Amino acid sequence: MKKLFAVLLACIMTFSAVACLADEIHLEYAVNFQIDDQVTVMQELIDLFYAETGIKVELTPYGVDFESIMKTRMGSKQLPDLWNTHGWSVMRYGEYLEPLNDQDWVQYIDDSIKGAIQDKTNGNIYILPISEGVNAIMYNKTVLQENGIDPTAIKDIPAFEAAMDTLVAAGITPMYISNGGSMTNNGHFMDAYLPAFLTCASLEKNYGEELKEGTFDWANARPAFEKMAEWWKKGYWNVDASTADRDTCFRALANGECAFMFYTNDGINAVLDLNPDAQIGMIPMPAVDVGGLTTWGVSEGNNSCIGIWKDSPNKEAAKQFLSFLARPENAARVLIEIEGGIPAMTNVNVDGSYSIDAIREGQAAFAGCVDYVTYFDQAYLPSGMFWELMQASSAFFEGEGGTEENIDNAIKLIEDTYKDAF
Repeated sequence: MKKLFAVLLACIMTFSAVACLADEIHLEYAVNFQIDDQVTVMQELIDLFYAETGIKVELTPYGVDFESIMKTRMGSKQLPDLWNTHGWSVMRYGEYLEPLNDQDWVQYIDDSIKGAIQDKTNGNIYILPISEGVNAIMYNKTVLQENGIDPTAIKDIPAFEAAMDTLVAAGITPMYISNGGSMTNNGHFMDAYLPAFLTCASLEKNYGEELKEGTFDWANARPAFEKMAEWWKKGYWNVDASTADRDTCFRALANGECAFMFYTNDGINAVLDLNPDAQIGMIPMPAVDVGGLTTWGVSEGNNSCIGIWKDSPNKEAAKQFLSFLARPENAARVLIEIEGGIPAMTNVNVDGSYSIDAIREGQAAFAGCVDYVTYFDQAYLPSGMFWELMQASSAFFEGEGGTEENIDNAIKLIEDTYKDAF
């Protein structure tokens, strides 16, 4: 009898364990992380969430293939339970995402980011925005100091060119740009550069509405491309731009081989990972005209704004995960250790973060002469299709480029694709 009871008890325990496993919730969270430390930090947070809730979150780091994989998954309508929206929560992903307006943490979203993440048609917010991303110019403080250049005085292109002339005369490459491999930064350059010529609020002619409507004549962008050609001829960029990848640029800035690099805020942490002793700052894109406004790109944090698939079978569990990440102590870890951006939540305190302090220092230095603009491709170019296109158009000027033919080809490439999109 005792043996029978023991067998029955064993069967009941086995059945219960199988049932628990069958009921265990698994969430897939797709991320665009390209740095190992980002994966490590998020996995630590996921492990804490599992210990607290018993809900498993599988982290899927697609890296540089993130956009192409997500486009395929959107086409098949088989999406992850959660994913990083990298600036596209409304324009690209809005129709696939669950509205989150009713979540408790929404009350803490900073007003500065709402314009970029709120669907203007229905007022929906589709993401937990842990940070705001910025796109501007990173610079090596030591290189500038040693060459007598004051970064806070670089308010217009003539001042920027004077600084770069000083660097060239000292045998230093002013800027690094990359178009080699799968990780580049020339798209970031174009994203920061074009608003100064086309959409800045202080321009006598602002082309923003024409760009949105699809009526923009790209011949009006010729001054921007002519200036790029001039910079190539003057030797302002690295000669190996066509083969250099993004990490080449990070390394050059970290080691003082160059002074400037156009990139988003998460680049500061990437540079410091390569050289913890590097002194890195951030300034906006200089104005085209003396006395004009500088421009500073603002968007969702690239690695820290997360949405939920509206058809996920586990939406409530996914909301639990977002609420967990929204806690100030967890959001602070994401900000400091993964993103390096400015807090998009008013209840999150991250004083002492190197990258955030660098951004705030740059903003304070240019207070009163900055036009904060949404990333150019997100604001004016259809569905982000122009990210690769912007990279390709800038590549015409690399090496021995800078001819009239280069300018014509770059404009034609971007104009033809733009017209086809409308």
